[in-house]
Amino acid sequence: MCKFSLLLIFISICCSHIAEASTPFQQQFPLSCIPDFSQDTLPKGHGFLSVGSDGHFYWANGERAKFWGINVSSTRLEIPLHQIDDTVALFARSGMNMVRFEAIDNRNCILGSVNSPNSLHLAPVYLHYLDEWIAALHPYHIA
Repeated sequence: MCKFSLLLIFISICCSHIAEASTPFQQQFPLSCIPDFSQDTLPKGHGFLSVGSDGHFYWANGERAKFWGINVSSTRLEIPLHQIDDTVALFARSGMNMVRFEAIDNRNCILGSVNSPNSLHLAPVYLHYLDEWIAALHPYHIA
């Protein structure tokens, strides 16, 4: 098993624990216990992304772009606000530079409860959580 597979398993365990933690995440899983891969993938100051003649992605400075991402499920969008920052810091230290908010456009998430009369009105509470996630991702240049 490669180091990235092991890292992904560890991150999955940590992230599933975040939603159920009764004590601060940093006390249970300090970021220092994860190797810092952030310099390998985070695109700080590289400029625009383009496709090279070989079909690979490159930054404006000629460096090949690397992507490492994760899904945040609709069932994990609504975690305590203070844990969002801890989770995003974990993502960044792990070298992740992409996050996909998976299945948030469904009932019991952005579209409101199952009992909502229609899908024309979005649930304010979930929009607030989504805003918090995006605001936490921004300083790390995670898209």
